[in-house]
Amino acid sequence: MSTAFNSANKMDVHAKTGAPGSGGAGHAPKPQAPGMSPPGFGKKAGPNWALIGGIAAAAVVVGAVVFFLMRGRGGSEIPPITADTKTLVGFVNSAKFEKLEFGVQLPFLKVMDDRDKDVHTLLKEGKITESEYNACRVAGWAGKVVDRAEKYQRSGPAEKLKMLRDHYKKDQKDKKPDSPAADHPKGSKGSKGPKEKEPKPDDTAKDAWVARFTPDIKAKYDKYEKDYDDHKRIEKDKEKAVKAAAAAAATKPAPK
Repeated sequence: MSTAFNSANKMDVHAKTGAPGSGGAGHAPKPQAPGMSPPGFGKKAGPNWALIGGIAAAAVVVGAVVFFLMRGRGGSEIPPITADTKTLVGFVNSAKFEKLEFGVQLPFLKVMDDRDKDVHTLLKEGKITESEYNACRVAGWAGKVVDRAEKYQRSGPAEKLKMLRDHYKKDQKDKKPDSPAADHPKGSKGSKGPKEKEPKPDDTAKDAWVARFTPDIKAKYDKYEKDYDDHKRIEKDKEKAVKAAAAAAATKPAPK
């Protein structure tokens, strides 16, 4: 009987401690059979078609927006500024150019100023009309004054004064009736014989371009124009003083 009691106690201890082979609550997990993996382990996830579809749809929308924006600005129909002068003259005189933002137009305005001589040659050869020529002349004027105002804003005091003086000298030279610069575009040579008066941009056309300037460019333009007006007054006062001194010297009686 003692032997049987001891055996029963041992069995009860094994059951409570979860010893191997027992059916107690603390038994270790059963080992997996060779070649088997835990559920879900090693399976490859399939493509996320919802995510891929969303990205593709977004790309299509972005592409469409860019296309219509470029189309509204002229897109590939805008010629490069390196195109031949006749092509640029036609573009500057087109309705498409008229609808462009000023920032897009500005490089073409500056090119029209640089190609003033070429535009004049096209007019003389009958390859463009006088209306086209006048439009390009005023466009070139707008490009010139913007370029000058931007350079003036970047310059130091000495360079600014030189710009004002050079501008004044050129204006005085252009006013002389026998000045080649008054009748021929920059870079061209005066011809012998009767001079051919060159059509000049009218103030109304100039004002129309100034009205298109962006606020930043308009501020630079106004600053230069004000400083130049002040400089002209100073130069004219000097000229009057010189003339007055010369007149006084001429009327002064000679010493006996």
